[in-house]
Amino acid sequence: MARGRAHVGCSGWIYKDWRGVVYPADLSQRRWFEFYAGMFDTVEINNTFYRLPPATTVEHWAQQAPPGFTYAVKLGGFGSHRMKLRDAASWLPNHLDRVCRLGPSLGPTLVQL
Repeated sequence: MARGRAHVGCSGWIYKDWRGVVYPADLSQRRWFEFYAGMFDTVEINNTFYRLPPATTVEHWAQQAPPGFTYAVKLGGFGSHRMKLRDAASWLPNHLDRVCRLGPSLGPTLVQL
């Protein structure tokens, strides 16, 4: 039987309650992702459900990712909830344009139904 690979991570990395628990109390929030990526090899980007992030934001995420890191990106609610996955040709290209900017760090797109 072939061995698979499991990725372990959380839904996001910016939680103020994690300061002093997950992150050292004196660690600047700007370094939280770097610290997170030292513990986990994947993260869910959940805010894409609420709005499509600017291309520069996605490109920044790509630059921050260490080799082998994977982003799981949630499909926007417009496509999954408002459009109910219909007429994907009208909205899916926007999603793909953004997430493909993650390059080799792009993992699955999560669809909330």
